[in-house]
Amino acid sequence: MASWGRKKGAEVAAKLKEEKSQSPVAPRTMLTKGDSVTSLGLTPKQMLEIEEQRQREEADLKAQQQAAVEQQRRQHEQQQRDQQQARDQLEWNSRQAKMRDWQNEDDTAQLSELSPDADVSYAPYAPSVYESYSKLTEFTRGLNTDRSWLVPEIVLVGPEGSGKTAVLEALLGFTLLSAPNRRPLCVHLVNNMDCEQARITVRRDAALEISNDVSVGWAALSSELDQRNAIDSDEPIVLLIEQRHSFTATFIDTPGLHRHAQTVAAHPRALRKYVALLDA
Repeated sequence: MASWGRKKGAEVAAKLKEEKSQSPVAPRTMLTKGDSVTSLGLTPKQMLEIEEQRQREEADLKAQQQAAVEQQRRQHEQQQRDQQQARDQLEWNSRQAKMRDWQNEDDTAQLSELSPDADVSYAPYAPSVYESYSKLTEFTRGLNTDRSWLVPEIVLVGPEGSGKTAVLEALLGFTLLSAPNRRPLCVHLVNNMDCEQARITVRRDAALEISNDVSVGWAALSSELDQRNAIDSDEPIVLLIEQRHSFTATFIDTPGLHRHAQTVAAHPRALRKYVALLDA
């Protein structure tokens, strides 16, 4: 029995020594088709670690590709914005150049041609337009509602020489003053279908102690207004024009702000003073 035991122990030791002397297969980091745990000599844990590493590498590669695509998209959008900004700038420069050319044009001759030499009304629209307007205003008054017919009231305010009077004269179609405003000028236009020819009245003037209204024609209107505009005063010059070919509206042409306001802080006070003329 002892000899058998020694013999059996020697066989087991020889077998263990032989197995130990064999070189193990080195693990591979990448798997190929047909690889298995047995062929690679890897344990399941090692295989799981390799698979996780492969998935992380694929995720990193996908993230890099998405980042590159996003960067290209942002660059394209920025390029489009830059091109649009350049087009907008070119259009703005063109508009500014056209505006400067228009401002430099001499329109004195064209404006003077609008001033009638005789007692003829300036009518930019067909007679039927004013007739319809008159019927509409009479109809709204006849409704007897709480809301009265609202008459447009416009105040022109700005520095002296900015073109307030020129704009008003272009709208009205005749010349008002030959010199800059020294007083506010209130122009009341009234649609009166009974006036085939314009009825022009310059109201009494407290600043010049003129107690009566004065009726004038187109030819004498400018000189009459110049006479009343010869002094500095906050009292307005009030002009009433009634005619068939007109809409009902009120325009107030004010003197240049710097004439009565030496500082910017005084401008709001001047504006409130001129706007208050609408309620006078």
